Amino acid sequence: MNSKKQTRIVWGINIGFWLLLVVLLSMALFKDNRYPDAGYFKHFLQILMGVGLILVPGIYVNTLVLIPRFLAQKKYVYYLLGILGLVGIWTPIAFYLDNWLDVIFFDHDEDELQLSIFPQGFAVLFMVMAMSTFVNLSYRWFFQLNKIVQLENEHLNTELVLLKNQINPHFFFNTLHNLYSLALVKSDDAPQVILKLSDMMRYTIYDCKEKQVLLTQEIEYLQNYISLQKIRLHERGSITFNIDIIDERATIAPLLLIVFLENAFKHGLETLTNGAYIKVTLKADEHLIRFRLENNYDAEERHSSGGVGLENVHRRLDLLYGTQYQLDISDEQGVYKVDLYINN
Repeated sequence: MNSKKQTRIVWGINIGFWLLLVVLLSMALFKDNRYPDAGYFKHFLQILMGVGLILVPGIYVNTLVLIPRFLAQKKYVYYLLGILGLVGIWTPIAFYLDNWLDVIFFDHDEDELQLSIFPQGFAVLFMVMAMSTFVNLSYRWFFQLNKIVQLENEHLNTELVLLKNQINPHFFFNTLHNLYSLALVKSDDAPQVILKLSDMMRYTIYDCKEKQVLLTQEIEYLQNYISLQKIRLHERGSITFNIDIIDERATIAPLLLIVFLENAFKHGLETLTNGAYIKVTLKADEHLIRFRLENNYDAEERHSSGGVGLENVHRRLDLLYGTQYQLDISDEQGVYKVDLYINN
């Protein structure tokens, strides 16, 4: 929350508090019918002047001095003594000011002070102070809660950047190693690899700064990755990528799906010599994104679940989507399956 918005909220709370106080006092005094011959306008002016002269000074001494110095510092005994002292000192002053207003507005005899209402005035002033304390603590709590939320969001954004940065170097290291291998044998595929790698780097450096990217951009990134792997592995195994995008405006967190694809190549296609396959299906409509991946691997070897990369995906999904996603992973008899559903 910026400072201008916070200032507007503080002003709104103060204005709302004083309007409520004037309304309550108006209802109480008119019901009391203290001076039935006086008109409404005189009563209202007396209330406004009474609020300004009697209540405003005491309330702001409470909110600007007693609450920050004692109550906010958890010095509750000192605060209670301060409130009692403030009300005790200010009640006689308020009492004489109120009678002075009666003289001005209602021609009341200034020598006839109504001492009988003195205890009542003490109680009313104490209740008004308590009311101002409640309002002040309420908006202090609101701003403190808002500050905590802002700090949590900043922390989450920082963590997301770190998680994303942990993914990128791993991929580019593998791709550069592939390019080096092609360069050694002077392969005609090297220029194509450089071009695709350039597209992917531009995507990760510039587009992935956003929290969300178009799903079509993420798909292009995955397709480039598959193309590079096909060149490196010389078309070994079977790779299918089925796409069904109904809503072209669908968005997704960038670099979220690449880890699953990397693991499929690393633990499946790169290790199997015969019958290796990777099947990818990606569907999206206006409500749901579904990503499904299946690959086989050598069941006799211990299959890794993805290590740090997959842990990062889980963490990013939790941070970005909360309860708006479902991730199901199965690993049985040499077949690894991933089903990811994201509410769009």
